Amino acid sequence: PYGIIPIAQNEYPLARGKVRYMGEPVAAVAAVDAATAEQALALIRLGRFLEARDQLNAAVTTHRDRPEFRHMLSRLLAVAPDDRVRDGRRALELVENLLEGGRTTDLGETLAMALAEVGDYDRAVSIQRAILAVVRRGGSPDAAQRLERNLTEVQRNALRTTRENKRLAGLRQERAQSVFTIKTQRQAYEAAAAELRT
Repeated sequence: PYGIIPIAQNEYPLARGKVRYMGEPVAAVAAVDAATAEQALALIRLGRFLEARDQLNAAVTTHRDRPEFRHMLSRLLAVAPDDRVRDGRRALELVENLLEGGRTTDLGETLAMALAEVGDYDRAVSIQRAILAVVRRGGSPDAAQRLERNLTEVQRNALRTTRENKRLAGLRQERAQSVFTIKTQRQAYEAAAAELRT
């Protein structure tokens, strides 16, 4: 289909792991008719991810026998640059359901994306490493490089999230200490005021 065919061997038709620029395709649509496919692709290219999500949801409902729709929807829900579209839990549910029918590196990569989206970075990294090992054994250096970049990005996000969680925990602890200090000071003032009144 128009719009998803890579030009060079080291290019990929869809964003893998992370959307690098506005308009980069995040899902391809295999549809019953060319008009439906073109419409969905146009929505994704235009950054109209909500509409693309809705169209893929309808396709999943209408074509229950077509697992590729669930896979595309899962990827879109895991990596869409629009927060209103991303839904890691649903992406995870969809891809785990697909994995019951068989495992592929593409499904594994989508699983890692969904896990990263829900914050399960340890499992995401573990799966990404396993996929990378399989791809290296298969002798696909371009795919291995892409997967290494994705792995680095997942690890970076995990580190960023860990740091942010530690920062927030520190802030919570400081706030609790401040509240304790204020209560202690208030009690001391009230005791002093009571003593002055007597």
